[in-house]
Amino acid sequence: MKQGTVIFEKARLEDYIVHGLIDFNDISYDNYAGLLYELAEQVVAHLHGYLKDEEKPANVLRYHQQDLVNRVHTQMQSHYIESATSYSVDVTKGSYSPGDMNCSIGGGEKWRNFREALSEGQKNRIKSMIFTGFEKCL
Repeated sequence: MKQGTVIFEKARLEDYIVHGLIDFNDISYDNYAGLLYELAEQVVAHLHGYLKDEEKPANVLRYHQQDLVNRVHTQMQSHYIESATSYSVDVTKGSYSPGDMNCSIGGGEKWRNFREALSEGQKNRIKSMIFTGFEKCL
């Protein structure tokens, strides 16, 4: 152990994990205390599963607390979902809605419904064509 390192005894073994997890700013202890203790119990149960001596799990938790906490946090991150609770729309001065547009059709051209298929020869002239049949558009 490094000189000057102090290890405080915790009341429960799970506290080693939970106290480390609440140091992360993306975990709310107030909202998820039950889940944090459930995860910590799983870690302690895993340690008890292969460390038969009663004192060994406590030693592992004391001396490898940060590594274990980081592993639990990494697993929690893979299940993290963030979604917006609301959206706000701000229309500022200077915004405008386009009005009627003036356009002209070249000789022999016609208004085309956007659902009608174009021939191969027409596809390269698509920029000069005018389409109709839209219900919602600018």
